[in-house]
Amino acid sequence: MDGRKTDPRPWFALLLGSYVICGLAFLGFGRTPGQAALVILTAVAADWLLNKLFRKRDGFPWSGLITGCGLCLLLDYGSNPWLPLLPPLLAIGSKHLFTVNGRHVYNPALFGLISSMVVAHGMVSPAPAYQWGGTWAVAMFLGGLALIVFMKQIGRGWLVGSFLVFYMIQTAFRAWVMRHHVPPEAIWLGTLTAPSFFLFTFYMLTDPATSPPGKKAQIAVAGAITVIDLLFHFRQSYYTLFYAAFTVQTARFAMAWWKSRSFLDRKNLGARLALASCLLVAALFLGRMPRGVTEDPGFAWVEKDLFPSEQGTVLTDIDPRLQHVGKWILSVGDAAAVADVDGDGLQDLFLTRPMKRAEDRCTLYRNTGGLNFERVVVPALDPIRKDPAEYGLPSSAVFADIDNDGDQDLFIGMGFGRSRLFRNELKETGTMSFTDITEASGIKGHHTCLAALFFDPDR
Repeated sequence: MDGRKTDPRPWFALLLGSYVICGLAFLGFGRTPGQAALVILTAVAADWLLNKLFRKRDGFPWSGLITGCGLCLLLDYGSNPWLPLLPPLLAIGSKHLFTVNGRHVYNPALFGLISSMVVAHGMVSPAPAYQWGGTWAVAMFLGGLALIVFMKQIGRGWLVGSFLVFYMIQTAFRAWVMRHHVPPEAIWLGTLTAPSFFLFTFYMLTDPATSPPGKKAQIAVAGAITVIDLLFHFRQSYYTLFYAAFTVQTARFAMAWWKSRSFLDRKNLGARLALASCLLVAALFLGRMPRGVTEDPGFAWVEKDLFPSEQGTVLTDIDPRLQHVGKWILSVGDAAAVADVDGDGLQDLFLTRPMKRAEDRCTLYRNTGGLNFERVVVPALDPIRKDPAEYGLPSSAVFADIDNDGDQDLFIGMGFGRSRLFRNELKETGTMSFTDITEASGIKGHHTCLAALFFDPDR
């Protein structure tokens, strides 16, 4: 034995690459194989080229391969076919721009993720946790392989262990604070079994090049990320862990700069400024390229507040013992149905909004032309609007000519009640009005109806 440590990077690349293949082949990731290939090849090529230019290295760019695979797992892209170029370019470029004493300070994948989200204006975003299939077994698989293969070898056990302990405590605290709004087990299990959480913990946080080697420093970094993540949660619920880690790495960058007594790492300064200029141009160009269809659609988009409404008291009117889960149970769905209900040739609109106040809960709007609508009073709807305890909550609607008289009748699917059927009296009386014929139609039972469809199977 020559006493040299085995390079763990090939194992990192092998595991992350296998996750990418598994996700694309079996889990239905939101990225195409072409996008994944573009990200990985860009990261590998950029890493090889910049290593050769800045560090005079000719070896295989394992770091670029790891970064490319990580970005494939962590990011989704908009419709721009060239947008996947942006994260790997920014990620690999950061290794040579933000350095102290020749060492980079940002985890490349983390920098690529955060910076591309900022410059791409929402067209790049972290991939959702459900892309992994929503099972805790996948998360355990990700973490278990990392522990078995290389966790001891890279010497970041204190970092991972303390972070897991701190974050479990923080998650328990958030679950307790939010207990009246979200079931505690949803926060606890949703956070700590998410594959993205394990990818962050075992593959991004443990980067030997950008994480501290000492025991005390590892514990301090784990604690700082946990606390900052909690602070970010007061402002938003998404991507907080990535923002927290980026904040901590920025703080460590500033401290390292201060200790080095040099504001700029002057090594290859001219080349680094040229690289920064190229990356800035690429970010501006790719981040602002046209998105999706660019042809003139032939109409102008006009934004108008056509259907104002106010929040109701449904969530506070229920049994106090259920209020902490009421939002999840009772939000049975806003819906819209469109038809020409008054026979004037214009499409009218019916809305169900179960969480709104009684008068806004299910409403009919008559189209008066020119993108203008007026609310129509329908007395037959008053009982189901005003008494959700008796009738349930309107959760869907559909128009259909059920009696074949030439006008559009209305079916309202109810959540936690019996769905209702209303006959349009336009042809019979010459005036649009609705009569509740639920009893006569034979609709019975207690429903949670989120959608309905009428068709004629016996024509």
